[in-house]
Amino acid sequence: MSASGTINPYFYPVGLNLCGKHILIIGAGKVATRKLERLLKTGCRITCISTSVSPEFMALLANQPPVTIEKHAFDVSELASLNADYVFACTNDAQLNRHIADEAQRLGIDVNSATHGVQDSSFIVPGLIEYDDLKIALFTGGASPMFIRHLRESIASLLGPWVSPYMEILRTARRQIQAEIGTEDNRKRCYQAVLNDETLIQLVQSQGLAHSALLEQAHQMVQNHIRNHSVEPQS
Repeated sequence: MSASGTINPYFYPVGLNLCGKHILIIGAGKVATRKLERLLKTGCRITCISTSVSPEFMALLANQPPVTIEKHAFDVSELASLNADYVFACTNDAQLNRHIADEAQRLGIDVNSATHGVQDSSFIVPGLIEYDDLKIALFTGGASPMFIRHLRESIASLLGPWVSPYMEILRTARRQIQAEIGTEDNRKRCYQAVLNDETLIQLVQSQGLAHSALLEQAHQMVQNHIRNHSVEPQS
């Protein structure tokens, strides 16, 4: 419960496959630009309605799949005919955002509102640390976006560019282990051994090798672990 006595909803953390979904963004300023940047990676269809479009918003659209932009004031009555799967209410008019959120929820459309905190939204967007397939999502339920920023910077300082090739190595290692080790227990032990291999981590963090050479050396290290775990341990 918030300090005002309002019961804050519990948001279930989930990853959404938005490929092919129709996303409606209302507004095209700073907040909308942040939403657009991630949405462009998902393969969704995007419609933006706004009286004006910021240069930053337009800059993101270069060399991207087409985004439908309609430059006019948004009327809440339009929402029912737009067939959106998800709505982002990102205007600089707090009252309009609330009306959009109310109408979207009345129509059964999931909506994220840029104003009035979590109470007007049926879903919220987390702070994100992202290195290719590794995504670390941070939520405070709307309590403190600034704390999320602080956490994101603290966690990001522990990681770095080495995470992306490391994730590639782990993805390949998992496929190798599943293909070459017969029992589930041995597969788990082998994968844990790969994760605990400090030499492998140091190799990746040093970034002293070209990408292809790094992957080859990592492959050999993974193969050593597979050989060591291909036979059932003696009881």
